[in-house]
Amino acid sequence: MIKKFTEVEKNILYKNIPLHRQSHEVGWESVLFIVLTVLLFGWGIKIVLIDYNPFFNDEKETFGSFLYFMISFIALGAASFISVAVLFHLVKNALVYPGYGKYAVEKPFEVAAIETVQGESTEDFIIRILTTGGEATEIKINLKIDVESSLKTDFLKEIEKYRAKDSGSINIPFIKFLRILEMKPFSGMIYLRLNDFSTDAKLDSSQLIYSYEAFFKTKYNVISSLKTKEPLFINFYGDSFEQEINCTLNDIESKITYYFIEDYLL
Repeated sequence: MIKKFTEVEKNILYKNIPLHRQSHEVGWESVLFIVLTVLLFGWGIKIVLIDYNPFFNDEKETFGSFLYFMISFIALGAASFISVAVLFHLVKNALVYPGYGKYAVEKPFEVAAIETVQGESTEDFIIRILTTGGEATEIKINLKIDVESSLKTDFLKEIEKYRAKDSGSINIPFIKFLRILEMKPFSGMIYLRLNDFSTDAKLDSSQLIYSYEAFFKTKYNVISSLKTKEPLFINFYGDSFEQEINCTLNDIESKITYYFIEDYLL
C-alpha cells in the first residue's frame, strides 16, 4: 500500500533518530524556534508600533491608540509564530523529501514463528521473526533493570548466588531471573525494561516501545521509501505471540539502575 509519510515518521527521518532514542529534553530546534519567533516579533513591533505608528507622537493615550496597539500586538505575535512554523516545515521537507520522497510503501507480514537466541557482547538476546512468506527480521535487544533503592541490599544478596567463579560476573538464565522478580519483596518493585533495540532497517520503529514483549506480535508492517526502496520503519501489532526466552542475562550488575519510589508518587 502506498501512503504519505506521517508527521511522526517525517520528524524521525528529519532528525535521523528513532523515536525510542529521542529524549524529552528541549532540543536545539525548540530553542532556535523560540529565538527566531522572538526576533521576528521584535522586528515587527519596531516597524508597526514605533516606526509607522500613527499614534506614536500623541501626548495622550486614546481608545484608538489602545485598539491599534492590541490588534497589532496580537497580529504580530500570531504572524511571527506561523511564519517561523512554516519556515521550519519547509526546511524539514526540503531535507526529507530529496532523500526518501514524499511517499512510502507499507507492506504487512504475518508472523509464522519467533525465535530468541543468545546475544553477543553488545546485546542480551536476539529476536528472530519468521514470516509466512519466508522473510526473517532480527531485532537486537538490550535490557536494563530498575530496582527500588530500599531493596538494593536484598536484591544484590539474591543475585550474588549466581556469581561465576571464573569470570566474577553475575550471569542468570532469563527464566530464573523472571522468577526472582516475582519473589517477595521484589514483586512490583523491580522491573525489567527495554533499554535499547536495533534492527537491520536504518530506523527502528515509529512507535515508542517500552518492553521487549511488544515485538512478540502476530503481525507487523515494514514501511519503506517508495523512491529508494529502503526499509525505514517496523511497526508491530496484532495479538500477543507466546514466546519463551531461553537465554542468559550476562553481567547483571551493569544493567542495574536504582530509583526512589517517592519520585513516582510526586
